Amino acid sequence: MTLVELYSKPGCHLCEVARDVLTHIQQKHPFRLAVIELVEGTAEYELYNERIPVVVIDHEVAFHYRVPEKAFLARLAEAERKQ
Repeated sequence: MTLVELYSKPGCHLCEVARDVLTHIQQKHPFRLAVIELVEGTAEYELYNERIPVVVIDHEVAFHYRVPEKAFLARLAEAERKQ
């Protein structure tokens, strides 16, 4: 099953929206979802800071800020084909 990671931070409205979109899609198209809350001062936070939320599909950055459903489904299908 494909792994989708959502890099998020506390108090981030766009992160909440991205999580809602992903959980909605997940109901129809199953995938593993890991939500990673980044903490200021960590290497990952510094890496993604201005681009949070970040969606990573099978270890490849796929989206920043927003998760367009059709584009996400296309990337998910591509990742599943590679497995």
